Amino acid sequence: MAGQQHGMVALDAAGEPVRPAILWNDTAAAPQARSLVEELGGPQSCAEKTGSVMVASFTGAKLRWLREVESENAERTRAVVLPHDYLTWHLGGGSGEYTTDHGDASGTGYYSPQARAFVPELVERYLGKRVTLPRIAAPAAHLSRRRNCCRYRG
Repeated sequence: MAGQQHGMVALDAAGEPVRPAILWNDTAAAPQARSLVEELGGPQSCAEKTGSVMVASFTGAKLRWLREVESENAERTRAVVLPHDYLTWHLGGGSGEYTTDHGDASGTGYYSPQARAFVPELVERYLGKRVTLPRIAAPAAHLSRRRNCCRYRG
């Protein structure tokens, strides 16, 4: 399944988006990205912690933007997934846990390539609280077994 990588889908307690998804090409979070790089100790330290230097397209910068600009939506947020994760979840029947892969996770700004895991403390730093994050699946993992969800109609 291929889909949109960088971006942010913030979900409420019922699993509904608190706002429209913010995609990678939305650069409103550029000031937040610059601030977070400094908060994390500069470009070198940021790259050591997350595998990359934070930019506006990363979910972490968008989380900080949400906290600063749409605080009411940040408060309602209980889970954060990437657009690809949200689509995969829906195509799998819209139940169970959210999942992502290591490639997508690496573009969030809160993934540790050394630990091969999310760093919840970074999400808390960016958003001001901990939220549910997707499980990171292995490359060949089967995420669902739903049949006929995308039947060709040509």
